[in-house]
Amino acid sequence: MNRVTIKGILLKTNVAKRFIQILVLLFLPCILSAQTVSMNQPFTDTLICLGSNTIKVPYTVSGSFTSGNVFTAQLSNASGSFSSPVNIGIDTSVISDTIVCAIPANTATGNGYRVRIVSSNPVTTPVNNGRDIHIIPSPEFMVDSVIEVCTHRRAELNLMDADTVNTYLWSGPSGYTSTLRTPVIDSATRAAEGYYSITVSKGGCSTTKSVLLYLKPNASLPPTVTSNSPLCTGDTLMISAGGFGGTIYTILIGRNYMDTCICYTRLFVPTFADTGQYFAMYLSNEGCVSDTGHHRVVMNNVFVPTAIIWPMPGNDVNLYTPVTFYSRVYNHYKPRYQWFVNGKPRAGATDTMFTMSNFSSGDKVHVMVYSDTTCTQIVSSDTVILNIKLGVDDVTHANKIALFPNPTNGKCSIRLADNFSGAAAVEVFNMHGRCVYRKNVVTKDGVLEDVDITSVPSGMYHLKLTMDASSFGSSFVKE
Repeated sequence: MNRVTIKGILLKTNVAKRFIQILVLLFLPCILSAQTVSMNQPFTDTLICLGSNTIKVPYTVSGSFTSGNVFTAQLSNASGSFSSPVNIGIDTSVISDTIVCAIPANTATGNGYRVRIVSSNPVTTPVNNGRDIHIIPSPEFMVDSVIEVCTHRRAELNLMDADTVNTYLWSGPSGYTSTLRTPVIDSATRAAEGYYSITVSKGGCSTTKSVLLYLKPNASLPPTVTSNSPLCTGDTLMISAGGFGGTIYTILIGRNYMDTCICYTRLFVPTFADTGQYFAMYLSNEGCVSDTGHHRVVMNNVFVPTAIIWPMPGNDVNLYTPVTFYSRVYNHYKPRYQWFVNGKPRAGATDTMFTMSNFSSGDKVHVMVYSDTTCTQIVSSDTVILNIKLGVDDVTHANKIALFPNPTNGKCSIRLADNFSGAAAVEVFNMHGRCVYRKNVVTKDGVLEDVDITSVPSGMYHLKLTMDASSFGSSFVKE
């Protein structure tokens, strides 16, 4: 016969079974009510920031849970339903504790989430935390891990984000703080070098990252700049930036010039427009420049004068008649003169005019002119060839023609001593006897107005007016 003994009582099997069933029915509510798990209240962790992804769920148990029990924290959907709960943390304890829960990064944003804790041995299904949980994304942004700038240059703490309603808090070395999105440190010194943290916040969630500000060393002292200035236009400028003897890069900048090279001296031909300050700086291997050295380059324009001469009373003269040469110089500054006869300088002939009495037919006279400045060119006038008259000239018409103004700029008039009217021919000859102007005209009462010889180059010329069988001549200067 089967028997069951309870505290020393021996019973028959059927009676024992019936007795045990009655005991279970009577004490089952007490047994079950003793094994519960509940989250501590008030449950305050109601904002979850995706990105941080963790929350702490403290809980309290009552009753006894057997060895091997697992407490599992579960997350509902955004509507608070646990129809498909997501396990977010476990604890193998059988006593009150705290579960550190990880929120999946792909959890949808929502305002109605709930959390509960279930046990495995025995199995319990308690109520949830009783308060809605808000899950929102943490701010997302990017920063460079290292920002490199040259010492004493502008450093920009930059980040990249797409949200304009974020708030920012930078902190860094030497007590640095800023609430700007992209703060700037002007003339960054060694005290500014180090790690900077940036915390971006929105809607109660924040993300913190760090960036290293590294200050690259500059090149050393500024270069010493020298040159062979002042110069004349057309000369070669030799400008040097000394200090390292051409072992590192040197940058040279002028008004119309820029060059970078591992060199000590530059050679080039500047123009007058290149007058001004030239700046030089060294460039280190890390791309940082030194302070600036400077030097002023002066270019002077070259004066190129133009000289014309003419003899009086002309280059066809009688023997022993004194001839005076006059000169006119253009584009000059304090001109200096030297007269030459047959290619040789005439002693003491250094004025604007020059007179000679003893000469031979065919003697050649010219003047050399230069300006009394730093930059000038020596120029020569045209050469006048003297001719001695060998016969008795027909002087019937001597001094009967005049051109004015003389010198002329091209617009002039011709007058005759006789009130001649009629057809005439005007010819202009240069000092080499070549005709450079010819025109048929009509005089009235000895006057010929509006003669235009503008196209004739500057110089000394001979005018010839022919009418009927008579010819009239006179010398003049075209400016």
